Amino acid sequence: MGLLKTALIGAAVYGAVKYLTKKDALGVSKFDEIKDQGTAIFVTYII
Repeated sequence: MGLLKTALIGAAVYGAVKYLTKKDALGVSKFDEIKDQGTAIFVTYII
């Protein structure tokens, strides 16, 4: 049961990483968008 659970978690992590790093037509990934938004939010609340 532990091996199956580990395999499912690994597949979920792999899918999430693949989705977040997939480039769109403009060459921007979801991770890049999140990173840019995070920087904007950080700057807004700190300053």
